[in-house]
Amino acid sequence: MVPKFHGEIGSDGRIHLHEIYQKRFNIYLESFQPKTLVYVTIERAGKNQARSDKQNNYYWGVVIELARNFCGYTKDEMHDAFGMMFRKMEAVDGVPTIRSTSTMSTTEFNQYVEDCKQFAAVELGVYIPDPNEVDTKGGSFL
Repeated sequence: MVPKFHGEIGSDGRIHLHEIYQKRFNIYLESFQPKTLVYVTIERAGKNQARSDKQNNYYWGVVIELARNFCGYTKDEMHDAFGMMFRKMEAVDGVPTIRSTSTMSTTEFNQYVEDCKQFAAVELGVYIPDPNEVDTKGGSFL
């Protein structure tokens, strides 16, 4: 899996990675030997339409369900734990809070789900199947 690091092009014309991605990017770079040749690809983030019902069903029915079963959490506790790790903090009336997934675009939500799946695989040893490997209505493996 090739990691993706999210950021923005600043008014200075430079790439500015979001804080959490900058840290991960630096760690990823350290995994290469000095003078290793690499490719750098930049792509537009995509549409700003809201996450879909299919994405949401997959997230709650598969990603959250498998991770929470391993951890012994309720669905809401697992959702909150992933939120603390991967959802950007925003200030609402000066009070920091966790960003709601309902405000994410399809692209942002896909990245969030991938971050959750990668954490589950690496840190918990839990394989979370891709959407095409499960029936999200019944939650069963195909």
